[in-house]
Amino acid sequence: MKLKSQKKSKSIIIIVAILALVLIAAVIFGAIYINKMIEEQKQDEENQVVRKIAISIVPKTEYYVGDELDLTGLKIQVIAGTNEYSYFVSYPNSDLVVTGFDSSVANDELPITVSYQGFTATFNVKIKEHASATPVLERIEISDNFQTTYDLEEWNNYGPNTDNVTLTLVYSDGSVDNVQFKHKHIYGFTNLSAAGTTQITIKYSDGVTTVELPVTITITE
Repeated sequence: MKLKSQKKSKSIIIIVAILALVLIAAVIFGAIYINKMIEEQKQDEENQVVRKIAISIVPKTEYYVGDELDLTGLKIQVIAGTNEYSYFVSYPNSDLVVTGFDSSVANDELPITVSYQGFTATFNVKIKEHASATPVLERIEISDNFQTTYDLEEWNNYGPNTDNVTLTLVYSDGSVDNVQFKHKHIYGFTNLSAAGTTQITIKYSDGVTTVELPVTITITE
């Protein structure tokens, strides 16, 4: 009986020891798991901390004076966490704030600032002047020294005299240009059999617009 009692006591001790080891292991593994959870939570929190931002996709960069800002397509890259975990934010987004745009005057390099959670990145836009309308040739004028009276023989032999004569070109914007008057500008010249009057037409083309100027010529015997 005494031997059986001793064996029973040893069995109990072994069971208690095993249970104690299991309990200790459970405590250790539980502590490790909890610590791991805490570290992962801490890492997740750190990954949410923004470190810097960068422009990923630049929107429209060329404007004319008076245009409104167009942010279609704007996207930023947000770099966060100690391991530089990143994600992207596209416009429109309530956390994206864009400043610096001014199209009231022309500017070759106007910096635009994009802000996100206290961090900033920039890109440049160009503000251009509107192209002015090309002036149109409105009329031509011939200088006062253009001869309008000829004798019949002179007219039939030489035609209109263009020596030292100029044409003044008047454009729609008020600008003027002077060119030398040449025979190629004269239309309607014909020989005459008798004195009288005849009419010629002076034409000038600037490559876009052609303007005509009728001139009456007096022929004498």
